[in-house]
Amino acid sequence: MNPAPERESKTRPRPGLPAAALSWFAGVFVRHLPSKVAALVLALLLWFTIRQELTETETFEVRVEVDLPAGLMLVDTYRPYSRVQFRGPRAQIETLKKLENTVVTLRVRAEDLLGQDQATLAFSVERRNLRHSYGPDVAVVGTEPAAPIELRVAARQEKTVPVLTPRVENLPQEWEARVDLTTPNVRLTGPAPVVRALTGVEPEPVNAEDILARRGAREDIERLPLERRLSPAERARLLTLAEGETIRCLVTLTRSRVPKDFTVPFTVYFERSDWPVTLVPNETDRLKKSGDGWTILLTFSGTPADLEILAEAVAAGQVRAYVFAEDFEAYRQVEEDRGYLEPVHVEMPDTLRRRVVLKAPPRESIEVDTKKR
Repeated sequence: MNPAPERESKTRPRPGLPAAALSWFAGVFVRHLPSKVAALVLALLLWFTIRQELTETETFEVRVEVDLPAGLMLVDTYRPYSRVQFRGPRAQIETLKKLENTVVTLRVRAEDLLGQDQATLAFSVERRNLRHSYGPDVAVVGTEPAAPIELRVAARQEKTVPVLTPRVENLPQEWEARVDLTTPNVRLTGPAPVVRALTGVEPEPVNAEDILARRGAREDIERLPLERRLSPAERARLLTLAEGETIRCLVTLTRSRVPKDFTVPFTVYFERSDWPVTLVPNETDRLKKSGDGWTILLTFSGTPADLEILAEAVAAGQVRAYVFAEDFEAYRQVEEDRGYLEPVHVEMPDTLRRRVVLKAPPRESIEVDTKKR
């Protein structure tokens, strides 16, 4: 007897989890759809309303900077401050309030000159001309006052021109000055109309008083190297030295000296006691007998003030002239009994020696005779 066939199961397989989840989500969105759309619109309206309430508008005194292309430059001052109204999120506006200096930039374009070398441009401080760095959510709403900012703008030009010898200022009366340029030409940049008319450029003056104060007013100052800027007048015309350019010069300061004669005691010194002869001066226009000794007339050069100090030293006996017998030419070259004493030595205070200059007396002024002992 055959067994009875098994009865087929009538239970269907259960769907998998992803299919069930998708079915549930689809039902959630589809079910009551009109109500859900209305709720979403209401939420968006509420968000925009709240966002508007969180936005703040504030007016600040700001500094206006000018953004110029590389080939242009300003040739005059302009109104650097303006009142600008900003609008943005409250937090960012509060941050702006705390800044010590709020800056906006006024943009200038090369085409604004319309092909001219120089022009006066009028810019309204408004949104299309301004930019700032306070974030994309902060906007410029308006400005006060409504008057435009005028900018005098010129094309920048470069040119090589000769350098004029700098003037010497504050030179004391007893000093002379010479300035030698070591930079004969320089490259300059500046407004095109000014640069085009240039035939030379003037450096800033040399302040002799300042040099003497730093280097010592009691010494000659020779060939002092200096670097010069452009003079204030040239800088006022907005001229500048091109990059890498420097004006160099050498300055020589010399004390102006006048000659003056002084009569001082004169002595011949013998360093060897065994010499068979002695030297006896012959009286000349400069060498004269004076009592038991001799005097000589010597010429010193110096400033009037230094010569007055020298006169006081001569009167006090602090200045004397002398020669050494060893310097006597007749004993070096035995040709005749007459000779010339050289050089003449002078005894004087060291402070005066650095301030006055002795002029060597003429040869014929101090001839001497030799006499046997």
